[in-house]
Order: sequence, then C-alpha cells, then structure tokens
Amino acid sequence: MSSILERLPTELLLDVAGYLSNVADLASLLLVNTFLNAILTKSLYSAIVLRHQRPTINCLRTLSSNAAPDTLPGRDLASLVQSLHITGFDVLNLRRNEFGELQIGLEHALPRLVNIQRFTFRVLETLRCRVLVNLLASWESLTSIDVEVAGDDMPDGSLRAPAIPHLASLGIRNLSSSYDGYLQSLVTSCANSLLKISLAQSDADTVRHVLGSTVFSVLKVLELEAAAFFHSDFPHGAFPCLQSLALYYDSESPWDDDLATPSWNVPIPHTSYPQLESLSCNVEDLAYMLPKQADVLSRLPLHTIRLNGATYERNGGAFSHISPEWDEIVEALSHLRYSRVPIRHLSFHVYRVAITQLEEVLPSLGDLESLLISSVHDPNLQADLPVAAISRMLSRMPNLHSLLFSDAPLKREHHSYNFILARAQTRQKEIVYRWAKLAGSLRRIAFTTEMEWIMPRDLPPELLLAIGRATRTADLPSLLLINTFYNHFFTGTLLYSSIELRDFKSTRRCLRTLCKAPTDCAFGRNLASLVRSFHAADFPYTRIRGKSFKTLQNMFARVLPRLINVQVFSTQLVRQLSLRALMELLQACPSTLYSLDISCTGTRRSDDDLRLISQELPSLPQLTSIKLVGIHEKHPVYIQFLQRLSYTVANHIRTLHLDMLNNEPEIAMLSAAGIFPVLQELKIEGKTFFLPEFPHAAFPHLRTLILRGERFFWQLPSYLAPGPGATRYITHYPELETLCCCARAIPSLFPPDITSRDVSRALHTVELDNPAYILPTPYVDYVPVTAEEVNTALTLLKRSALPICHLCISVALLGDAAEEPDFEEVLPMDMEGLETLVVVIGEDWCKQETAMRVVSRMISRMPLLRSLAFADLPRKNRIPVARPDIAQVHASQGHLVHGWSQYGSPLCSVSLTAGTEWVCRGAEWVLLEQPQEYAILGDDKNVDDEDDEDESGNHEGRAD
Repeated sequence: MSSILERLPTELLLDVAGYLSNVADLASLLLVNTFLNAILTKSLYSAIVLRHQRPTINCLRTLSSNAAPDTLPGRDLASLVQSLHITGFDVLNLRRNEFGELQIGLEHALPRLVNIQRFTFRVLETLRCRVLVNLLASWESLTSIDVEVAGDDMPDGSLRAPAIPHLASLGIRNLSSSYDGYLQSLVTSCANSLLKISLAQSDADTVRHVLGSTVFSVLKVLELEAAAFFHSDFPHGAFPCLQSLALYYDSESPWDDDLATPSWNVPIPHTSYPQLESLSCNVEDLAYMLPKQADVLSRLPLHTIRLNGATYERNGGAFSHISPEWDEIVEALSHLRYSRVPIRHLSFHVYRVAITQLEEVLPSLGDLESLLISSVHDPNLQADLPVAAISRMLSRMPNLHSLLFSDAPLKREHHSYNFILARAQTRQKEIVYRWAKLAGSLRRIAFTTEMEWIMPRDLPPELLLAIGRATRTADLPSLLLINTFYNHFFTGTLLYSSIELRDFKSTRRCLRTLCKAPTDCAFGRNLASLVRSFHAADFPYTRIRGKSFKTLQNMFARVLPRLINVQVFSTQLVRQLSLRALMELLQACPSTLYSLDISCTGTRRSDDDLRLISQELPSLPQLTSIKLVGIHEKHPVYIQFLQRLSYTVANHIRTLHLDMLNNEPEIAMLSAAGIFPVLQELKIEGKTFFLPEFPHAAFPHLRTLILRGERFFWQLPSYLAPGPGATRYITHYPELETLCCCARAIPSLFPPDITSRDVSRALHTVELDNPAYILPTPYVDYVPVTAEEVNTALTLLKRSALPICHLCISVALLGDAAEEPDFEEVLPMDMEGLETLVVVIGEDWCKQETAMRVVSRMISRMPLLRSLAFADLPRKNRIPVARPDIAQVHASQGHLVHGWSQYGSPLCSVSLTAGTEWVCRGAEWVLLEQPQEYAILGDDKNVDDEDDEDESGNHEGRAD
C-alpha cells in the first residue's frame, strides 16, 4: 500500500485531501502511514479554525510543545501554521481551570508561530495586551490581524511599535487607552501597506489619536464607531482611496454627543471619499451620507448598502440591537436614489417586514443584484399574498441573482428559533420554482439561515480567468484542488503561464518540476510547454554550496529546450547560462519568443558547445527585444554567433541592450547587419559609442540612446579631438528623443561648434548620471561629477537650443559653506521650457536655506515646470533609506512648497526628501509617503523597476 501511494503524484494526493471538508477526516487520513503524514501534515496545520473551548485548549497545548518522540524527526508543528482563527465561544462558559489553561496556552503557543500570516482571535477577556505587543514584535510575516484583547493591563514603560512590512489588515478591539500611543505608531509605520483598519469599540478620542494626521494612501476598508466618524475633528481627508466604510454603534451614539451634533450643521465633505463604494450604517445616518441637497458631482458612488448590521449568519452574527420600524426603512431607502451610481447590493434589518409595501419601494432599484432582508418577525411567506407581491417585484428586477431572508436575529436569542417556513421544504420548493420562472438571473434563494436554494450556472472561461487573476499566486493551488476541470484550466492559463523566481530555493524547486517528463506529472501534462513568461531574478551565491550551484546549472540546461511556447524570457542569474544555453532556447521557441533578457557567460569551450553555436539560427520573426548581459568571450565562434543573431533580427528588433564586458562583441553585433531600420532603443558601453568603427548610421530611427559605463566617462576629456565626424556623433540620430549618459560626455556629444540645426529637434529628455544606468553595482567606485562639469554640460545643452522638457542631473557634494553662486552653477537656471526636473544629489539640500533660495528663483523662471524632485545618491550595495518622519517633513517643507505654488507654474508634484512627495490636489498640497525611486522622465517608465516584495516566494509551491 505504501509503495503504491509513493508512486502517485503529490498533486493527486493533495486533490484527494481537498475533498475532505471535515478536519477530523483529514486527520484520520494522516494516520494511514508515515508517507501521507509527511505530505498532508502541512495541509492540516496551515489553516486552523477553532470555535469551541476544549479543542482550542488542546490545539494550543499541541502547538506549545516541541516535537514529540513519536512524530517525524525535526518537525515543528507550530512553524507550519500560517492562519489561526479562534472565535465562536463565550469565555463565561469556561471553568476556572479551563480559563487558566487557555491563557497559558496562548502565552506559550503564539510566540512559536514564526510563519503566521493571518491571526484572528475573538474571545473576550482572554488575550492580554502585553502578550499581543510581544507577538507583534516577533511576527514579521504577519499580513492580517483581528483580535479582541483584555484591556485591563498597563504597558511596561514606553513602547515602540515594530515594523511589519506586509501588514495589510489591522483590527484591535478593547485595547486599553494607555496603549493609544503604541497603536498610533503601529498604524503610522504601516500606513503605506494597510488596506483595512478596524477600530470598532474605540471612542472618538482614541480614533483621533490613533489616526492622527497620517494619510493612508492605499487604505480600502475602514471600520470604526459612528461617534468617531461624525465628530468634528475626524480626518476625512486622510483616506483618498477608501472603498468601504462600516460604522458601528456599540458605544455611545453620536447623536447623544453634544460635541458631535452642532458640528454637522454643514454637510459631510463627500469629496474626500471619491472612491467609496460600500457603506454599512444605521438607517438614521444614511440621510447624512446620501443627502438630497448634494449636487450630482459631489455625491458618493455607493453601490453596496448595509443598514443596521443586516447579516446572513447561522448563529445570528453581530447585527445591530436596534430594530427600526418599517416606516424608518422606507424613509432611508428613499435616499438611495441620491447615490452617484445605481445601487446593486442592499441589506437591511427591520423589526417587522411588510412584503406588500416592499413592492412599492424596491422597483425603483431596478439594478439590484442582491437583496438581504433580516427581521425579528416572520415575513409570512407561507401565505400566497406576500409571495405574489415578490413575484411582481422580481419581474421588474432583471439583474437580481440573490434573494435572502434571514432569521439571524431570532437565532441570536436562541439557536432553535427560526421562521415558520424554515423547515417546510416542500413549500419552499414551490416558491423557488415560481420565482425562477420570473427572474432568469436568480440563482440563490433563502427563506432561513438553515438552508439555501442554489441554481448552479456554468461560469464562462473569461469569468474564470478574471477570478484567477484576482487571486494571489500563493492561493492558486487551492483553486486547482476544486475539481479536474479547474486543475486543467488554471494550471495552463495562470499557475505555470507566468513564472517569477526570486530566491535559490524557489528557483531550484520550480526547475525541478519543469524538468519532469509528462509521464511523471498528473494527467500526463508537459508543464514546461505551459510557460509563457519566465523571469528569474539574481540572488547572492555566497551561501550556496558548489554542488547545489552545479545542480542549478544542469537543471537550466535541461529546462530551456523544453520551453517551446515561451514568449518572454528574462534571467539576471550571473554565471548560470552559457551561450550554448541561449542557442538551445532560441531553437526551442523560434516562432513565439518576442522578448529576451539574459545574462550569459562564455567561459566553457567544449567541442559540443562550439559545434552547437556554429549551427544556423532559426528565423525568430517575433523577437523584438534583446538584452544581453555579461558576455565577454572573444572566441571567433562566439563572435560569429552574435553576428548571426544580429543579422537574423535586424529588420524587426526594436529594443537592444548590450551590457558586455568587452567592446569587441558589441561592435561585432552592431556592424554585422549593416542597418537596423526599426530599432528605437539602444543601450551600449560609452566607450564603444565613441570608437571610430562604431556604425552610427545604422540606426536611422533611434529614439532612446543609453550610454553606460561611468569609469570611461571619468577618463573622457572635455571634448574629443577634432576629426572626421569625431564631434558630430549626435547628428546621426535625427529622431532621438531620450539621451542617458554621463555629464562628462556632453562636451563630446554637443561640442561648442554644433548648431541647433545639426541635432534632433525631437530630443525632449536628457538624463545625466542617472544612477540606474551610469553607476556600477555596487556603487563603491562611483566618483561624482564636479560642479564645473555639470555647469559645462548644462551650458552646452542650453546653447544647442534643444526643446528639452525633462531633465535629470547628478551633482557632487558642495559642502555646508556653499554660496548661492555655487548652487546656481549646477542648476538649470535658464532652461525655461523644463516640465520635469530630477536632481540626484549627495546631501540633503532641503536643509540649507541658501540652496532653497536658489531653487525658488529657478522655479520662478520656469513657467511650465510640473514636477520637481531631489533624490539622494544610492547607498552602497543598495542599503535602503530609512523612512522619514512625516510630521517633521511636513513642518520643515510645508511653507516652501506652498510658496513655490504661487509663482504661476503648473507645479503639481514636489519631492525634497527621499521617500516623500508633495502632491497638489485642487487648491491643497498633500504630503504622501512612498519608496524612493529613480524614474525615466520621458515616457513615465521606471528605471529602477523592482517587483513588489510582497509576492516573494509565491512560486515555491509550484510542483505538479
């Protein structure tokens, strides 16, 4: 039995385990043998949901202990937990010894959850505040937390909130007011990553203190007390991207607060919530959110409304204890027409629902897609009259797909209470068939929370693909386990279609999977043939053993010939791929490959390598982008290979980056084809560009020219010696739009004797010493250009009368004793046509009043300037810049930015400190916090475009 199981694919075993919805059944499956135990234990402990006290205590005791002697050696069960959800039982039902065991279990088990990502705990008076504070300091991978704490203990001295880089959802209830400062610092540190904040059961003072003056630029969901939201000091302008707002009423009502009522004699600033789509509140507050007197443009774009906590939960949920009468509901629903967009989803709670009156209200909401009605009294659907009224209503609501009646308020009081129709299955079936004929889109109906009627619909592939794209890559395997159809569909379209690898372990695991033969994969699939996009980022090799390094090279050699359908191939792995591997890749996918970004080495010269490299290349008709890095081989066979590659793609290549260590391979590639008629972007070594044999006339339609290599420009004289074409290089590029080079190269590109008629009139973007192109990596050997060299470059650019709109310059240190003429020497004071200016400096100029006076005069002379940024030189080895203090930045820069906006220029973006940006919104300037970036100015492309680190390692589970 064990040998048979071991021959089965792991994916099939996980698929079988996915059909076990009961955790007890999954635990029984683990006990079959040690092979299944080793594979499925991670599935059992990855997501834990506990709703009863005794299983909770037992589970915490298991997670608190080390590996038992009878378990597999070296396995730490607590490290497998990624999601822990504890809720659903009342602490008052615990015996005294059980309460103590629960607290002890929490204090011992929770610190061991080193890989926890989602934590939910909703048990009153159990989790102490100090325990939570210690946990947050150690849970670095946490993405979501929703806890109920015991707010009676005091903090131990001053607390400093930890940095939790991936925290996207934060909900803490009953936190003691003595921890307000800690919570405020935690929220501020995560302001740029938080998508949801829940401050329910917190008074207005706590909410104002926690939110402070921080701007939550990406926050989507906000939950808080209505008393805090309707207070006069609430920061409405701090949530520009808010999409969902939920108001709670567990504490004092806002209308009982003497400070809140007078402040709302003026309307709520609805323009502060331009993206608000969902609202949950009580009926009396809906009129304030959707007022009649609001003009059309200032109305909220609400399409989802939930009134008085209407819910569809079996145990009653957390609905409002206030049950409005039907007249109040009718008055509130009359305000729905004042939303900027049609209402699609509506839920409301009422004391007694009048179905016949509902017919008069809802037909005006013809765009409804879902309707939930929660009531204390039975809606009397067993009678024919209410059913007939809803039937007429459904005939006028063509988009309605869900109609739910909830008896959750009754079950809140006692679980055995329900509507009269709850168990009358025959009567329910009659009504369902009747309604289904009237509403073709209706596919979900419920008369009680105990059972539902679902009419399945086959989802079209377009909708399935949209669902898959909205799912995180780490969660895609869960979709594969639903059934065989989903497995085939999502494996081919998403899971293996685009692969991004960021570390050694995920790269090795993915390559091992792609090396498998179809007979070794589930359903006989060739997984490598499903890959459309392959990207492998560089990672350090210092901790990789020589054997593992060699294994990775061999796996790459086996995988590349199998990528027969790849369209985009990119790898920055140094010393991994040879030109032989590049040749095998080109032969494997000649008709599909259109983008190639590869780092190669040509150190091996075996007879087989030379024989393969000497073969003819395929046509490669789709290949339009090539980026070759690291090639330094001068062997004639390798040179001939590069020449054949250049000749093959010359007529359709649009982007060509050559980052080679020698000039000979670059010259060989560029000279072989004679002409590149459609090439638009070229990146080469600066020394190669200035060689006499460089084919300048081969690029008639070049638009972007990038000259890299700071060391060469450092040795470059002020201008090259005159000679045939020596100082006329730039005249060969009549359509050039973007130029990236060192300031020391400008005298040779734009000599004093050149006229504006000799250069491209399309040149609008110049980047001098942009760190993303010019500097070496790491930036240890970088020698900044002097102020004199920068001034010379700017003078020549100004003299050429070019229509430059976007400029990036890099300046060396000037020192604290610099005077105004020193700053004027390195700034483009006379370039009135600039729209964007980025200055990469070696110190923080915004602290020097002398520099800021010069900058003010410069802005006053630029009537078209829209964006101004000052950035620091990158730290050695890319050490990240510390986050600035937003309050301090606001105090020190606010008067400067507001003063500059008075000069009449359309200035709308200013950045004076790395990691911050001032953005003009209407008549106000808003300070945002963001990571430091270096951007290409011309076409809004990112020079230092790095993927979001939140998805790191998402493909480690890519195994078939």
